[in-house]
Amino acid sequence: RYLVGDAAGLASPVTGEGIGQALISGREVAREIADPSYRSPSIAELAAKHRRTYDVLYHRRFAGPLYLMARWLLTVPRIRDAAFNRYIA
Repeated sequence: RYLVGDAAGLASPVTGEGIGQALISGREVAREIADPSYRSPSIAELAAKHRRTYDVLYHRRFAGPLYLMARWLLTVPRIRDAAFNRYIA
């Protein structure tokens, strides 16, 4: 009934990283199981960030260029830090 981390598809579509998302989603699902009246705002935030990142990367108009350039762009420290803060942190 519950999916967390990679099973929930929360890994970053940019980097493939998912440890942070797995820890947060696991903790929040455990809280929901322990207290059925609890609804986690963190899971909704994770899903929204993931959806926003995915939408930007795979938008029909930008999909090809952004996907091809993402690996190179993420080597630039300022761009990498901005992307991390906006879409992952």
